[in-house]
Amino acid sequence: PRQLEWVHPKHTEFKFDTDEPLLNLGTDRVRLPRHKFIYQRAVGEGIASARGYSRSVAWMHFFKHATIRDWNVFLHLYGIPAMNGRMNRTLWKDARMKQVLELAMAAYGTGDDFPILPEGLDIEIQDKVVSGAGDAHFKMAGFCNAEQSKAVLGETLTTEAGESGSYKLGNVHQDSAQDVIVGDALWTADDFRADLFLSAIELNADALATAFGSHGIDVTPGDLPLANPLCAFRTDRAWTPESRMAIFASARKEGLEISATQARRELLLDKPHSPDDVLKGEPVIVPNGAIVVGSSEAAKGVDNPKTPDGTAHGSPSAGAAQSPPRSDKTGARSKIALAPTDVATIVSVNEARESLLLEPRSDEDGDLTVTEFKAKHATVVSEATAATDGDSHQDDSKPKE
Repeated sequence: PRQLEWVHPKHTEFKFDTDEPLLNLGTDRVRLPRHKFIYQRAVGEGIASARGYSRSVAWMHFFKHATIRDWNVFLHLYGIPAMNGRMNRTLWKDARMKQVLELAMAAYGTGDDFPILPEGLDIEIQDKVVSGAGDAHFKMAGFCNAEQSKAVLGETLTTEAGESGSYKLGNVHQDSAQDVIVGDALWTADDFRADLFLSAIELNADALATAFGSHGIDVTPGDLPLANPLCAFRTDRAWTPESRMAIFASARKEGLEISATQARRELLLDKPHSPDDVLKGEPVIVPNGAIVVGSSEAAKGVDNPKTPDGTAHGSPSAGAAQSPPRSDKTGARSKIALAPTDVATIVSVNEARESLLLEPRSDEDGDLTVTEFKAKHATVVSEATAATDGDSHQDDSKPKE
């Protein structure tokens, strides 16, 4: 087809006995010609003309507009504050004072001027709107909007805030709207297959069969409609970047291959233009004998055997030159925050004694780490601690050797 023109529903009718669509030409009604129209029947039960949400929404649309009209009339009559002019009884017979009060009230009403009244004259502003009287129109308009949202989307909380509920309830309503969208997409895809794809194949069956035959494929024009391709619409629901990122991370954790292009597009992340444009990730402490690989390679599985000299592949050997510690642009070494328990596992006894300005031990215990030394002499350390706390189990009444 060269183009698709939308036909207004007022030009279509249905036969009462078969529900067959008819084209209303004004003076006559004809059946829809084959290969000329993409016709979509609304989902639902009953006769075709009563399906969908047009009838119910039309009534709600009328009621809402009538409510807004009445609301404007109500505000015009009772929404504008009323003015009451008051004057002293002694001035009531004075025609000039009456005229002054009338002119002052007219000036207040038009907002052109705010005159100063003499003593004995006063203007009182009275609110004419009865408390709660105007809420009926507001509630009626909200009710009509909610009913229209239910008819079209199947829910209300994705279009406007509700009076009560929670964020989780909003997600439930979003699921309902997504179900309606998916159902409409599936129904539309079936109509496209039947009225567009199949029409294109049937109208060009002879030419397509000849083209296939020139390439050595023996097919008849009657066989081609059996190869009518499938049609589907991708209906993505609304996701937050955080939830979408969590889905990608979970899929990668399970070993599922993901398109980097899709992830960047949905998360609005640009591809780096150069190696210098890459945003570095957080540093990771690598244990001894381990190698660093990307997450995609790690998901496939990586072997890390050790070489005969005891080092791991990818790690420097004993005779190789060690790389200097990492430093920032100022030349200062990077610092790693360690807990005291972690420090005790890597600092030797002599190093600890040196930091406390104590002489190093000459025996083999000086080369042990603090944790190893405490484990080796656990009994002595516990007795010394107990003695310091005054909880020694030694009998002080016995003479000490």
